[in-house]
Amino acid sequence: MPKVAAWIDLLRQTFGEAEINEQLRKGVRGEPVFFASEGGHEIGTPLPPAVGAIRIDAAGNRYAEDYVSGQGGSDLKIGPGKSGEHQAREK
Repeated sequence: MPKVAAWIDLLRQTFGEAEINEQLRKGVRGEPVFFASEGGHEIGTPLPPAVGAIRIDAAGNRYAEDYVSGQGGSDLKIGPGKSGEHQAREK
């Protein structure tokens, strides 16, 4: 992971070695504070999906995902070109 390593070195120079190393340790331990991926290798813990994230399915339909319930919630289909207008997706 040469690009990630170089980026981490720059972060250490900018913010301090102790601070960056602590964030790396937290990410490796499962806290979603650091995650990197390069060349098929991953380190750290990815962030959970954002509340209100937009997902596009294979057919090109856009959905605003609701993660508030902690169970994935319900999806709202977003009509093409109708920003702000939502209709419940049939399950």
